[in-house]
Amino acid sequence: MLIPMYELSRLEQSRTEARVSMSTTDKITVPVLEILPKKEPDLHGELAEKTYSICELCEKRVGLYSMERDLCQKLTGDGAFYCSFCLRHKFNTRNSRDLLIMSFRGIIGYYYEYLYRDKGELSFSQVQDYVKLHRKVGLQNPVFYYDDESMLWFVDFARVGRGRKKLRLTDILQTTINILACFNMAQVVPDANLHKMYEKYREAIDKFCSHRYRPEGRWLLVPTMCGCGSAAYPTTAKKKIFDYEASREFSSSRMVMRR
Repeated sequence: MLIPMYELSRLEQSRTEARVSMSTTDKITVPVLEILPKKEPDLHGELAEKTYSICELCEKRVGLYSMERDLCQKLTGDGAFYCSFCLRHKFNTRNSRDLLIMSFRGIIGYYYEYLYRDKGELSFSQVQDYVKLHRKVGLQNPVFYYDDESMLWFVDFARVGRGRKKLRLTDILQTTINILACFNMAQVVPDANLHKMYEKYREAIDKFCSHRYRPEGRWLLVPTMCGCGSAAYPTTAKKKIFDYEASREFSSSRMVMRR
């Protein structure tokens, strides 16, 4: 395609102007940045040290910085201490008489401390999978709340009963069976007695539902594996090699991979 002469002259002129502008440099002033040493903010000791308290409701031992503690105390207002989980779900304002707190950490602690750390019959990832599965299955019931840190389940029995918009006791028991099934006890624990383990939960749940009964000194429902499978006793002595009572206090903070 032919380009007219006047277009060629304009094109050549623009090229000349471009060369001139590129060859001519203006003086550029570069700002000088002064880098000062980093100054730590004055937090008045807010992050200096944790203090530990026991939750009035779930009995969880929690460590809080002073700012966190102040926030929790503002939400309670009565001088009592409640952990962030209980406050977040407003368990402190509900009638705690209707709240059943239970856990399966007696099983989890047995799996971790005895079958994983002591005997090596389970891997760390297997124990983790059992914990995750029991959480997933339990949360399918909308009146079940789960605290990952303490491994506690909070069951709101104010929404369980004979009302038109309430769940039945059988719904709670079925969820409990489903959670127990997650641990695959028949395959994992020698001489496992799943029925006996379930009965520990069923009896306590039934009494709580009908009479709001809790055994004296047992605010939390945390059955152990004692009598429900491998006795964890050596064959030549009666000295136990697993502390069932200690497994009641098991929590996620103790689940670390052995070296």
